[in-house]
Amino acid sequence: VTPAIAGLSPGPHGLNVHVNGDVSCDDGACTGESFNPQERPHGGPNSLKKFGASACHFVGEGCLLWRHIGDLGNVVADETGAVGGTFKDQYVSLRDGKENSIAGRSVVVRARADD
Repeated sequence: VTPAIAGLSPGPHGLNVHVNGDVSCDDGACTGESFNPQERPHGGPNSLKKFGASACHFVGEGCLLWRHIGDLGNVVADETGAVGGTFKDQYVSLRDGKENSIAGRSVVVRARADD
């Protein structure tokens, strides 16, 4: 993911994918809820549920992704209010038809940091 965002207050801002691709409203309500096809709890990009004796290696044996697919964590706006850079999320897809596809959905930038 390579965000190109401007006009924010300096500091961290939550970045979330929402269900609807409609971004025509001023209050964000038209974007719907956070994209959560697996009905998992709210959490950041590295939220994992560990079980058993195994360690977590790329969400392998003994681990399970334990967050909304739409929870992408935080981006940090610089002193000019701009966000740049690149980050990876191993759980989202841009392929239509996949349960974790974010294609056609909206991306919401929060006014403040998200957990």
